[in-house]
Amino acid sequence: MAIEQKYATPYGDLECYECYVVFHLKTTEVTVELAKHVLGLSNDHYKGRKYVFISEREFASNVDPEAYKFVNPRQMIGHAIVSEDANVKAEAVSEMELFKGTVSFFPSVKEAANWAETVVRPA
Repeated sequence: MAIEQKYATPYGDLECYECYVVFHLKTTEVTVELAKHVLGLSNDHYKGRKYVFISEREFASNVDPEAYKFVNPRQMIGHAIVSEDANVKAEAVSEMELFKGTVSFFPSVKEAANWAETVVRPA
């Protein structure tokens, strides 16, 4: 799938595709400010369309549970966490309780993107 738009943020790059966004997290703190900024860009880009948020994490990050309050569940219907780090996987398990949609963990962005395409059926 071809990239539609790329956004550079202070927290990492955000790449928007037809039915999913890949966020390359470059910080150890997922804060309310980060969520508001990044999810705002995602929601604006998709303009009401449904999408899956793929979070690529090279290392474990502290996630503020309040960050999930900025998720629009009508748009962001899935969340994939991508990492080969065992600590990130353990962290992802506790994060799954915070998201009301479909959540999964993958070792690669390619696998997460393939999954996202099954979660969101492009029009």
